Amino acid sequence: MWLVTSDGLLVLLGVAAAAIAGFGRAAEESDRTALLQYVFLVSVLSLLSRVALPAAGP
Repeated sequence: MWLVTSDGLLVLLGVAAAAIAGFGRAAEESDRTALLQYVFLVSVLSLLSRVALPAAGP
């Protein structure tokens, strides 16, 4: 999503997620629903950041 939005905060989010995945203890069973909801939420919010807003007048 960083290529779409050019928002540096998404890079920080990705680094934090990779660090937690790499250094954290894995869960006993996967939670595919939570993963899909997370990916959907990040995608939608990233696309919403691309919406052009009208300029505010004086």
